Amino acid sequence: MRKCAKFDFLVNSDEFKIFARPGAGDIEKMLDRLPRVPYGTMIERARQVTGVNEKNYDFADKERLNQVVAEFSIYAKKVLGQMKLMKKSLSTFRDVRMQTIANNRVFMTLIDKYEELNINCYNENNADKLVLNNPDQKQLKEQMEHMVDNQKNSFDQMYHWCKGEIYDIKAIVIAIAAKENFEKMLKKTETKKANTQTDLENVNMGKKTIRTIFKDEKDSSTLQNKIEVAEQELENLESLLSVLNIYLGERIIPQFKRDKLKIYHKLMQQFTVIEINNAHQTASFWSNVL
Repeated sequence: MRKCAKFDFLVNSDEFKIFARPGAGDIEKMLDRLPRVPYGTMIERARQVTGVNEKNYDFADKERLNQVVAEFSIYAKKVLGQMKLMKKSLSTFRDVRMQTIANNRVFMTLIDKYEELNINCYNENNADKLVLNNPDQKQLKEQMEHMVDNQKNSFDQMYHWCKGEIYDIKAIVIAIAAKENFEKMLKKTETKKANTQTDLENVNMGKKTIRTIFKDEKDSSTLQNKIEVAEQELENLESLLSVLNIYLGERIIPQFKRDKLKIYHKLMQQFTVIEINNAHQTASFWSNVL
């Protein structure tokens, strides 16, 4: 929600308003009832939100950025499976480490009881022979309590990092899938235009086909209008796809890579610090016991 709040076009959209204040009724049905946004409006919104003007890019630039998007799409689908397995393993590691920390607390209690019952019995209640409860080494028990209380689960951050990265990769996969849906619409519109053009030619030549059996020269203007509408839709779809490809390939994907690299380095540093602190506290305590 915090990420969404950074984008005015999301927060102020009709879709978000329905989601945030649905009132009575099914949200999915309410969203489906929203009027379809014309491609021309989509292009203007996309240009405004992304700050991209596709007219400033030549064909080679567009093809290069389209390749960037395509390659990342292949990578993302491949790596998601690996990340899900990693998340499952990290969840297990986190639980095991959590149990180890809990075991340390139990171990401290068991040792305390052992000295109280067994060692006191073995040495005829001579407190000098105790370790944790030796009156001359009170700091040792305090140090053990401090060690147990300050043990951190380094795999906890690892698990949430992995979980977050999966969500982030999926978000870009969904964005690319939306772009690919527009590509399907483009191909569908191209086919529709070609079929209508063929029908127009057959009608003008007096040929009868399955699609033109009930048509004559009076329908020529209608077919011509359909062709012009299809041409306009094709132009709009091509512009919209260009904006999306440029935005994804030039802005989103490169920034995503930079952010993930930065986060990973910071994560590994934090993991190392936690592990060193845990080891230092453990080693310091047991060296004092020796």
